[in-house]
Amino acid sequence: GISLSTAGTLSGTPTKAGSYTIVFSATDSTSLSGSLSVTLQVTQIPLTVIDSTFGNTPPVLPTGTVGIPYQPFFLRGDGGSQTGFAWTITGTLPAGIAAGAPPACTPPGCSLEFSGLPTKAGRYPITLQLADSVANTVSLNLTFSINDAPQPVIRATVTHSDDFTQGQTNALYSIGVSNTGAGATSGTVTVTDAIPSGLTLMSMAGTGWTCPSGGTTCTRSDALAAGVSYPAITVTVNVASNAASQVINRVSVSGGGSTGANDSDSTTVIPTVASGILNNPSFELGLSVPASFTGTWYGGASAATGWY
Repeated sequence: GISLSTAGTLSGTPTKAGSYTIVFSATDSTSLSGSLSVTLQVTQIPLTVIDSTFGNTPPVLPTGTVGIPYQPFFLRGDGGSQTGFAWTITGTLPAGIAAGAPPACTPPGCSLEFSGLPTKAGRYPITLQLADSVANTVSLNLTFSINDAPQPVIRATVTHSDDFTQGQTNALYSIGVSNTGAGATSGTVTVTDAIPSGLTLMSMAGTGWTCPSGGTTCTRSDALAAGVSYPAITVTVNVASNAASQVINRVSVSGGGSTGANDSDSTTVIPTVASGILNNPSFELGLSVPASFTGTWYGGASAATGWY
């Protein structure tokens, strides 16, 4: 790559390192001559791989996450002949990640790019080798770390406001479903209410929920983002006249790509106060008291067994 002009100028671009001894000779018009021996040392700039994205030395691949576009990562060659860079990858790239020349990139400015959409979590070691036009090489061991996609965590709550009363109609529960995880739900979310003995389910309804009539479940399939709740489900029940003083309503939620969850609500049921009204309570002074009376029974779990 070095040449000598007729004017005696030594110039050019060296292409190979080494020690070169050169003898210069000159003769003038009177046939006088002379010579000079010189040694030209050509040193090779080491071939290296440069992290063009973050500037780390040595380069470190960014961590990826399943389902999230990988941070485009650029490497470039430096040193060596500065021309004819060729990359060789040994090992398996993560599924969804590709290596290639970035758009509108002319080596050696930035000659390799990793990008794509990871589809499988894991650790993927590779060996990267860079060669230049004069067969200089450099190798680098790198490891891709791909994390699992953020997961949803659904939670259920069931509450009521006031105590229930025996014989009450249209008593209400409220069921809430929230996502406390880091990722959005996917697929169908199902809420099931195990109505306790002593209560009769009348209806389940909520904005965006599908709640079949007569059933104890509600479903929906729209994604629930992390940190967000669905609209509440209102559960309407009638309370039996002989319902126990304490009942427990249990609900569960499942699906959406999350593990299931449960909640329960202990409900106090107030008994009704029994009372009766005589139909013929009038008496006249001086007359005998009737041996029996008729009356109407109100409230309580059952009719009275006697009058006092």
